[in-house]
This record gives sequence, C-alpha cells and structure tokens, in this order.
Amino acid sequence: MGGDSGDLFDADYLTTQLSNPISLAHQELKYDYRNDLISSGYASYQILKNLSFRSTLGLNFSDRKTNGFNGPLSGLARNNAGLPAITLDNSSATTLINTNTLNYKPNLGNQHSLDLLVGEELNKYDIKSNSSTIKWFPMNITADEAFASIQKAEPPVGSIQDKPTSLVGGSRQLSFFARASYSFAGKYLATLNFRRDGSSFFAKGQRWGNFPSAQLAWRASEEDFMKNLNWNWLNNFKVRASYGIAGNNRIGQDLFRTLFSANSTAGGYAASDGSVTTGLIAGNVLANPNITWEKNISGNLGFDIDLFKSRVSIALDLYDNRTKDLLLNANIPPINGYNTQQQNVGKTQNRGIEVQLNGVAVRTRDFTYNVGLNFSFNKNKILELQNNVQSYVAQSGWVNSLADFKIEVGKPVGQFYGFVSDGRYTVDDFTSVLNTSTGVYTYTLKPGIANSRVLLGNREPQPGDMKVKKLSNATSMVISDDDKTVLGTSQPKFTGGFNNQFAYKNFDLSVFMNFSVGNKVYNANKIEFTSQYNVKDNNLLATMNDRWKNFNENGVKVTDPALLTAMNANTTLWTPTTGNYALTSYAIEDGSFLRISNVTLGYTLPQSLVKKTGFISKLRVYGTVNNLYTFTKYTGYDPEANTRRSNPLTPGIDYAAYPRSRYVLAGINLIF
Repeated sequence: MGGDSGDLFDADYLTTQLSNPISLAHQELKYDYRNDLISSGYASYQILKNLSFRSTLGLNFSDRKTNGFNGPLSGLARNNAGLPAITLDNSSATTLINTNTLNYKPNLGNQHSLDLLVGEELNKYDIKSNSSTIKWFPMNITADEAFASIQKAEPPVGSIQDKPTSLVGGSRQLSFFARASYSFAGKYLATLNFRRDGSSFFAKGQRWGNFPSAQLAWRASEEDFMKNLNWNWLNNFKVRASYGIAGNNRIGQDLFRTLFSANSTAGGYAASDGSVTTGLIAGNVLANPNITWEKNISGNLGFDIDLFKSRVSIALDLYDNRTKDLLLNANIPPINGYNTQQQNVGKTQNRGIEVQLNGVAVRTRDFTYNVGLNFSFNKNKILELQNNVQSYVAQSGWVNSLADFKIEVGKPVGQFYGFVSDGRYTVDDFTSVLNTSTGVYTYTLKPGIANSRVLLGNREPQPGDMKVKKLSNATSMVISDDDKTVLGTSQPKFTGGFNNQFAYKNFDLSVFMNFSVGNKVYNANKIEFTSQYNVKDNNLLATMNDRWKNFNENGVKVTDPALLTAMNANTTLWTPTTGNYALTSYAIEDGSFLRISNVTLGYTLPQSLVKKTGFISKLRVYGTVNNLYTFTKYTGYDPEANTRRSNPLTPGIDYAAYPRSRYVLAGINLIF
C-alpha cells in the first residue's frame, strides 16, 4: 500500500477510475449508531358476559446517527479533487399504532356459534432527518480526525460546501373494520370481513378504500353420509372457498401534489458549486391528485384432507388473484415537462395451484421423523396497460438508456428483451485482403452476414468480435433494435420447500430447503465485466481468459487468417466489446436452484438433571446454520438476486448484488 494515494494497484486512479477493492474497503467507512425503543401494551374490559372491549397501543421510537468517511479512493472524493469527504446523517422516527375493538359472542346453543367484532385502528408515522456533506479535507486525514474537526475542510477557490438538507415527513392511516364468524354444528363455517382504510398518501377525495371479503367452509367429514361410509383412513375432509379485495398504498409521500424544494444546483440552475442564490424547483415526477388505492381481488378454492389417523395431511389451493389500478410510475409525453407520473394503470393476474403435504414418516418410542413438502405453480400475466397500450419497452436502470425489458399484454411480468447471441465472428465470415507492402490483412464482412457494429462502438466487425443473430426481415444486415426479441422471463415454472424434522431421544434436528425451477436471471455483471466500454483497464471475468486473441505470445498483432484461426482453435469467447452495454442472451441464465436454507441441531437436557436445579423446568442448547449451501448452475453469487426492486416491472436482475451471507448461531432455551 504506500504513497499518498494509498493504492499501488493503479497510482493514476483518478484517471482510470480503478482502485484496489481492499484499499477501497479501508477508505469507505460507515459508523451507524442507533437506539430503538419498542413498546406495546393492551387493556381489556369485560363489559357484559359476552361483550368485551380491548385496546392495544404500540409505540416505537428510533434515533439514528450515521457518520460516513470517504477517503481519496472513494467515488465521492474522486469527484472532488481526490480529497477526503464525510457525510453526517441524523434521523429520528416515531411509529404509533392504536387498535380498539369490541367483541360480542352471544350464546346461541350447542349447535350455533357466532363471533362479532368491530374496531378501528390508527397508524401514525413521523420522521425528521438532516444530512450534511463536508468535502475537501486534507489528503492524509483520518476518519476520527475528520469527524472531530470539520473546520479542517477547505473548499478550493471559487467553490463552497454543499448546503445541508433537512426533511420532516410522515404518514397517517385510519382504518375501520368489522368481522362476523358463524359456525353450525362444526360443519358449516362462514366469515365475513369489511375494512375501510384511509391513507394520507392520497389526495382528499381519493384517500378512502373499501375492502370486503368472505370465506365459506364445509367440513364434509362430519356429515352422517360420510361417517356411514366407514372410511377409517379418512379423518378430515374440508372444502374452503374465499373471495375478497385487499388494498395497497405502498408509494412515496406527496406524489399527489407538487412540492418545491430549495436547490441551487438542480432544475436548470447554472451554478455547479452552489454559489448562487437558492431557487425553488419542483420534483422530477408530475403530481397526480387522482391516484388512489391499488386493489388486489383474490378468489380461492381449497381442500384440507387428513389421512391415516392424521399422520398425513394434504392442503390443496386453487387461486386466481387479479390486481387492478396498479400503482406504477407510468411514462407520459415529455410535452408535460416530465417523463413519468405515478398513476393507477393496468391489470395483472396470478393464477395457480398450491399443494402442501405433511406427514409423520416414522414414529417410534425413541425416534420420529416428520416431513413437509409444498409446491406452488403460478402463471403470471399482464391483462391491461395504460391507455390501451399493448406493449412497450422499459429500462431497468442498472445502466442508462438500455431498454432491456418488454412489457406486453398477455405475457408475464419480467420479460428480458435483447439480442440473441450468435457467438463470435470467425475468419470464415470475412473476405480478407493482404496489403503486400505492409504484410497486414484487412477484413470485410461477406454478404449475408449479420453486422453487429451496434455492439462495437459503431466500428466494423473484425474476427473475434461478438456476433448476434439477425431476426428481422430488413434487407440491411446491420443489426438494429428490430432484431431484439424476448430472451426469457424471471417467472419460475414452480417453486417450493422441503422441511425435515428429526428427533432421537433428547436430540432434535431440522433441515429446511427451498427451490425454484424454470426462472431466468438477468446477469448484468456478465455484460459489464466482459466489456471495455466504460473503463479500458478494468478486470474482466475469469471466463474471458478463453477469449479470442489477436496478439501472439510475443505481443505481436496477428492478421494472417491461417495463424489467427490456429491461435484461437481452443478459445470460445469473443473479444471484449467496446460499444455501449447491450443485453444479449449470453447474460440470461437459468436461475433454478435448491438451497439448504436452514439446519438446526439441538439437545434438551434430561428432566432428571434439570429438576435438580430447582428453578429450571426445561433447558435446550442448539446450533443453527442459515444458507448452508445452494445447488445451482447460475454463475453469479445468488440466483435469487433482484437488485432493481424499485420497479416491479423489471424483476430478476443481478447487478452488483451483495452475496447472501451464511451465518452460524448458537443459543440456549431456558424455561423457568
């Protein structure tokens, strides 16, 4: 390490934008201090024999301070003359939830059971925060010194520090609800629910939503005609049906109105150093006073079956869930002065089958083995888009201006959209001409060969360059957006879990696994790290060791067709691309996996030993490993990575995702 840059990996890091990741980790420091108070309580009163009142109050308070230090190698410092900078963030948040209910259970005899409940709930959230960024500290200052002496930061001549920012915000939700549950003879069951929710995320006149639901059930195994069949192997058979509406208001604050913020470096103001008088600018999303609750309409038909003295249980559910008035950030004509607006647009459908199997596989005096298995087969489909649009392309946002998703009516959410990889150009794709004076061959594409210059910085292809398929009927062989197609979807064919629980005398062991089959993952890392578009000298993936080579072992560029072919007889990949990033099928991988999610081993001390303590009734020690191992063909760190979660229409992208951690936990359970 050494030198003022602290980085011998590339002393010219300000130019190359490259640095040793170990050095960088020591220079990007974050100190997070947090105090949380979590409290709850309730009071109940029996008004009459069958009438009771209950009030629950929950109050959570969080106070957080975050100090960040950014050394010379950090991105923040690089944008400010390579000098260290710090960020100081403070926030406090309060959440109050109060629920009040009246519950009435009349006595209707042995055959009838009725349970009535009405209530209201208030959810109140408030937050205050402030943030400051102080730049241009002395080169060799430490983090502790910078936090303790902000006055050491000296802006260059003509520049000033960024202005601090502050925020006061919050949300309110008021709900009223009612429930009626009825049962007759334990065979016929019905539950009716109604909710009315009001949210501060929406404008006056749009804040309230009504959400009814109903559930019916018939325990057929309690009918006389079923009992008369003498099916001793059948212990329970119940049929369930439900239908209801649920609401969603998970959007940002104040999207129904235009808010102005004080900013001197955004919104068209010319000063880049904050030196001009602060002006007021609007946000970057057009306000929409008409947005309201998103609605999820769910229908379900289910069957519960217990067999063989309840050693085997089966739950089967058929469902059809439709979401309408989706809360999405929709594209709008730029003539409005904005590109997007929060709107209630579109409809989606999720239809499928869920199966849950549980069984006691082995049960002896000293050993038991219980097993659980569940499957879910879901089919997702877009039913409607805004303004009767049938399809459009969308940007995931992992890199600017890359339209890499296709949103299409009748198709699932999460369609990856790009070019189909066709390997690389070989010498046989070109006509070669020798310049006898220089001894150098030049190459020209043969007629009928697709021209992938759009991937190559708009230069003509050469042997070893990436090649994609020509899919359109255009007469020109130059690849264009018309040659893009759907490359797959993030939606799996089915998912599930497998739970195993063992017990032998005082030992217990549980193993839980989950799996997904048929989903694709968009590995954006493969695009960036097989390319030289952004940075010419960055490291590439190890797979690029198998790339096409244009230079021999002596560092001499080879153009002779025969020699080039011989040099690359055992290589399979193309030369790193120099054009802008583009999605090809090379980056779309099978995301199927089987993950050992949790393994827990425990031992319960014999009662004969525990009783001797005189105050302990049970003592169990255990050890747990989470994320033990994942079986997958996916080449990234995590087949479940999803780094573009802000847009529900662009799922399944793995871009710089932090690897899923594995951790080991040991503990003691004590019951006194």
